[in-house]
Amino acid sequence: MVSRRKLILKSLERINDLPTISNVYNEIIQAIDSDADIEKIAVLAKLDIALSAKVLKIVNSPVYQSLGKEVTDVETGVVRLGTVEFKKIVISLSVIETFGSFSNKLDYQHFWQHCLTTAFITLEAFAKISAKKLGKKVSGELYSAALLHDIGILILDHYFPDYYEKVLLAARSPNAPKIIELEQEMLEITHEEVGEIIALRWQLPEHLRAAIRYHHNIKDYTGKYEPIVRVVKIANEICTLQGIGSINNNRDDHQDKRHEEIKNKLVEKSDLYQDILSNFQADVDRSQAIMRIL
Repeated sequence: MVSRRKLILKSLERINDLPTISNVYNEIIQAIDSDADIEKIAVLAKLDIALSAKVLKIVNSPVYQSLGKEVTDVETGVVRLGTVEFKKIVISLSVIETFGSFSNKLDYQHFWQHCLTTAFITLEAFAKISAKKLGKKVSGELYSAALLHDIGILILDHYFPDYYEKVLLAARSPNAPKIIELEQEMLEITHEEVGEIIALRWQLPEHLRAAIRYHHNIKDYTGKYEPIVRVVKIANEICTLQGIGSINNNRDDHQDKRHEEIKNKLVEKSDLYQDILSNFQADVDRSQAIMRIL
């Protein structure tokens, strides 16, 4: 009898309808990385009317709105946000909209809120650890790595709904183990492995593939992007411990107490964890601001 792992791997080879990110989004990101002026970036953004409207909604939301009148043009919106923050929003919209129809049994809103919040935390944690101000290119690389870290979950849910529904149901049971352990037990393959396969198909750069493949099992990674993988792992764990996991678990009291004990130990031992917790709600608010306009 063919194992589920082999069936999934064989099916992944035959997938020919993987979505691709809009050229407009790619051009905007490239323009930001090359230090193009605000006018050129805004012109590119205006090529996608829906994107322009969403950017204005976000910049005028309570989370991003500073003192002053409502912003009505993209140029002013980019200036108010700053190119680094604008780049995060463009990356977020491009990725999430690309997978807009990919939810099946998975809670779409919950999944992307986790990925977005993880991405915001990743940048904060990396800046604190490295004690450096992150440039546009580095911040974009880190943000993308964190935003895509759980993409294997989305692929499994979309292309293998019957298999993955059982994993999701098991994850909601009392005293359920981690999702990656359930995947290994029930599917014989994990979302890390599936995510890496898809990342290779997309020809994503190595640092993104590393974060996707090893954000749960960093001890198995020996490449040069260990700092990126580690900080994505940290951000992912913090989100999960704070109740924003990639799947919507209905955890029992025992699990809640266990998470609380782990969280308390981390707070006691880590100044970094305490610093991140102080900004955690702001990160959640920013992720929610993006999700509201999708």
